[in-house]
Amino acid sequence: MRLKHPNLQDLYDEMEREADMADKEKIAEYAKLLVHRKVKESQRRATVDHVGLANDGVSYEVRQQVEKVAETHKLDAEAWAWVDRVITEAATKERQEWA
Repeated sequence: MRLKHPNLQDLYDEMEREADMADKEKIAEYAKLLVHRKVKESQRRATVDHVGLANDGVSYEVRQQVEKVAETHKLDAEAWAWVDRVITEAATKERQEWA
């Protein structure tokens, strides 16, 4: 997988090199960076009134992308639930900072 953002690509490349790919902290860090990048992209295109909806869409997009990574690396259900909470918290934090 090739990602546009260099920090995300470095993190993803590092995850692929790891022997144990089920590291929920690394997947969560990847998710946070992805949330931040996608929120910034959506904010450039949206007015303040639309940012809440845009961030909800970002959360969904990030979950879809990170879920693929989690499945690839065989993340168990408990670890995925933790990563999912990290995504929600990151999106909420980004939304609050924008408002």
